[in-house]
Amino acid sequence: MQALIDRLEALRENSMTYGSAISDMIGTRRVPNDPRYGCFFLIHNKATVTTEVLDYFLKVWKNYEPVREDLRARLLMEENTERCVEITRSLFVGCMSVVEHCAKRSLAIYPDSRLSKRLDELRSRNRYIFLKGIIQESGSLELIPKEQETEWMNVMLLRNLAVHNNSISDTNTDIEVGGRSFNLRLGEMMRGDLDTYVLLSERSMELFHRWICRLDYDALSNPIE
Repeated sequence: MQALIDRLEALRENSMTYGSAISDMIGTRRVPNDPRYGCFFLIHNKATVTTEVLDYFLKVWKNYEPVREDLRARLLMEENTERCVEITRSLFVGCMSVVEHCAKRSLAIYPDSRLSKRLDELRSRNRYIFLKGIIQESGSLELIPKEQETEWMNVMLLRNLAVHNNSISDTNTDIEVGGRSFNLRLGEMMRGDLDTYVLLSERSMELFHRWICRLDYDALSNPIE
């Protein structure tokens, strides 16, 4: 349990580091409530709330750890673990919502970029643009390498399963995110370590950071008149 808290603390620290780095990169080109670095501070807030809640469960866990061989203690620890999974899953879903929202808002800052023009074409054909479409078009324009596009798709798959399917897979597939393998099996709930959803939250933040850096560079280097 303490390892989970430590992982959340690292997520909070990294979110501030990424946010400050993007703020410095943008410099005087900031806009009100800028989503390009605001994304990281929103994730920081979500991770902070999650840490505060889990800190309570850590205290409960420590109360029963000395007598974990006792049946009642074991059951309470198992229940505690399930609650921690639910809490961190909510963190992951929340982080992905922040990432999608900020990605859409960030595009509005670059209306003349190659990516914005491409997405405008799709909208003209009555296509609604979700995060998946943004990433796919980013891949086709080579704003992100293929391996990152694949990882984005994997993160979004896990997000969709968490939101719509209680993390139960609709198919048999093996994927990888952040160097960790996920073996999804039809009709079975996703399995993983206690920090799985924190890892996914952190990776979604890292992928957004790489994407926004590439979008900013491309928009400045390849403006479309």
